[in-house]
Amino acid sequence: MDATILLKIREAAERSIAAPGTTDRPLPKTTPKPGENFVVVFRHGESEDNANRVFSGWRDSPLTDQGREQARALAPQLRALPLNVVVTSDLIRSKETAKLALGDRPDMRWEEDGRIKERDYGDLAGESKETWMRRDPEQTLLWRRSYDVSPPNGESLQSVEKRVRPFLDALVERVRRERINVALSAHGNSMRAIRRYFEHMDIEEMLTHENPLGKDYALYAINDEERAMPRSHDRCQSYRRRAGYAEHHASNCRWAVPTVFLRPPVWWEAEDRPWACVREGTPRALETTEVCADCPYWEPRMCQQPALPATMIDEDGDGL
Repeated sequence: MDATILLKIREAAERSIAAPGTTDRPLPKTTPKPGENFVVVFRHGESEDNANRVFSGWRDSPLTDQGREQARALAPQLRALPLNVVVTSDLIRSKETAKLALGDRPDMRWEEDGRIKERDYGDLAGESKETWMRRDPEQTLLWRRSYDVSPPNGESLQSVEKRVRPFLDALVERVRRERINVALSAHGNSMRAIRRYFEHMDIEEMLTHENPLGKDYALYAINDEERAMPRSHDRCQSYRRRAGYAEHHASNCRWAVPTVFLRPPVWWEAEDRPWACVREGTPRALETTEVCADCPYWEPRMCQQPALPATMIDEDGDGL
């Protein structure tokens, strides 16, 4: 178990209670090339449940006055964008934010899709986050920020990702087919899954970043090629022989998850295996000899690591 990663997750969870939806990092915006369409994503403004620091989930919590101001702050940023469709969830905070941010555009279609709604917190809905963090901090941290641990009768982040991903697959194909630009009025945890899809985040990034309440938006250009972001190196396929190479591949596969993010039984069974594959739904700890790039389902995320030096590649290019 990596204590450094756990500390980062704990700090992120505590910051989100102290100042919900606050971040110094602007959301990413790619510049579409001529002929490319795009998808815009933003989070709803502050809701009453955000302000009261309670688990909201599928509760229909309306915006506060501050939340409405945050939504209005988006309006001048989005006004110049040629949007054709806006998709909201079925919750009022998503709809109200979109209305305030986008106004009444006669040429824009409004649609609703429950797949981008907030994570279902089950029995925790309406409960105080601060009270639960004092009562049982370890369990509450697992419920809030692990990848595959669900609160009682609720959803894990993995569950949210399983419903968001098919929505995005269909959306990207629709954008390409109909040549439209789409805005998504999302929620904190559905936006985690959306950003992971487009930015190829690893699990640590997904669990520790904070999406701002209103105020800012992300923009992703959609081209006619397969959805994939370029890696920063060109030798990935050569690193196949040592455990270090296996870890290099695992850290760049969107289906590989550090075992520290998974429910305790996986930690205990994993022993010295730091990575697990979650593609089939049930996490499976990877042997140190396994190399993700040899898997037919290996899907690269945006690689944040520099290329290994040429001195670590032998003459036939297969690695040392």
